[in-house]
Amino acid sequence: MTFEVGKWRIDPKRAFVFIYAWPDNWLTADLAAWVTRRFEGRWGTFVVQDQLCARNSVMHTAMQSSPELYDAFVFVDNDVRPTADSDAAFCLDADICACETDHHGDGAWRWPNAFHDSFWWTTRTALAKIEQPYFTPPVYNVGYTARTGCLCETFRSKALSAGLTIAHGGHAAHDQKRTWA
Repeated sequence: MTFEVGKWRIDPKRAFVFIYAWPDNWLTADLAAWVTRRFEGRWGTFVVQDQLCARNSVMHTAMQSSPELYDAFVFVDNDVRPTADSDAAFCLDADICACETDHHGDGAWRWPNAFHDSFWWTTRTALAKIEQPYFTPPVYNVGYTARTGCLCETFRSKALSAGLTIAHGGHAAHDQKRTWA
């Protein structure tokens, strides 16, 4: 498979990929191959049990990394399988760019600035503008009988409040039930 880094908005040699790999440090072979081909070993798996803590811990780790080495970050769930269309997300013109993943089939990507955190990238400069903690608990209705928002929405709201732009495109498969072998 070939891809054109020349069209990417980030330099893969100056980016680090964080793979959320809870609970067992497992990831799809497709994801490992895709990341290795594009980022040449500049990636790591992170095993933190709680989703909210995992997201914030990895953001903190990203910002503590060497600015001389990394000026962009990619964040991806371990059960994502990049496709031939995934590279398109790295050509988007926005501060935060999400690769569209299979997401419950609920029209999750219908808005131009929709965001879901299963596979996305941003720059150090953009991340520094977002109020910490980056992700906060999901929103519930008054009686706490239903969720009215998700972790992704809390991050999206903070990013937009910071004046950042969000775009989405490309595609990657996402097996949230872990049925892939």
